[in-house]
Amino acid sequence: EVTEPDLFARGVAKHEAGDRDGAAEAWLAYLEGTKDCGGRAADAHYNLGVFFDERGELEMARQMYAGALTCAPAHESALQNAGANAINRGDAVAAVAFFERAYALNPSDVHASNLAVAKERAGVVDDDDGK
Repeated sequence: EVTEPDLFARGVAKHEAGDRDGAAEAWLAYLEGTKDCGGRAADAHYNLGVFFDERGELEMARQMYAGALTCAPAHESALQNAGANAINRGDAVAAVAFFERAYALNPSDVHASNLAVAKERAGVVDDDDGK
């Protein structure tokens, strides 16, 4: 019998070997056998989010990133990818929220740049002098 950690590792191995579909199947099976947010659930959700984003299945990717962030609200990569996914789905307001959270965790230039783009697309104006 394959145990949950083995399924996660199998997904990683398949992904590294270029078998994206096999990796996704392993991570989905891992999540089916994992209670709520146990083990590597956040990472499995995140990896599946990336998988579905790459396939253009934006809504499924959104759901996977949401799962990752439910399990690990400070998962910086999931925040970053959820923001990019929101932009691609035309939801710049949601993207701003994700990028603001990522920037709060790590005020890097990448997060600042992504946040600026999302704010521009959402029509948010930063007015530093309070006017």
